[in-house]
Amino acid sequence: DFSLFDGSRFAGTEEEYRAGYINQLVYINVLLKNALENIINNSEDRPIIIVQSDHGPGSMLDWESLELTCSKERMAILNAYYLPYPRPSALYESISPVNSFRLIFDAYFAGNFELLQDVSYLSLWDSPYDLNDVTSESEESCSPR
Repeated sequence: DFSLFDGSRFAGTEEEYRAGYINQLVYINVLLKNALENIINNSEDRPIIIVQSDHGPGSMLDWESLELTCSKERMAILNAYYLPYPRPSALYESISPVNSFRLIFDAYFAGNFELLQDVSYLSLWDSPYDLNDVTSESEESCSPR
């Protein structure tokens, strides 16, 4: 069953969450591959395509505790680019979504956007506007509970 709840708010077990997440990922990959092939094959010019997720999985997310949450899992997003040549040399491995469009607008549309800090924030269920900087925690490895 589909639910917007994940992490500690998910009604099932962690194993059920992971299996469902993988099944959704496999399904969306088929749809995404078909959509991207259609866009690329039917474009006169090589398109600019950015595929980004807003957050990673939540199997190790505790909505009530930052200390019990694996920030690295939650902050691990898909951030994929299909770009015309020349590709911007300024792309870098740790780029976050806040800079993706800035960099591409600069490279292809004569933009002049200054890059911002690549920072990751996480909030808890009961305090969604209390943003906690988890940038350094996002680099730490986590073990399944």
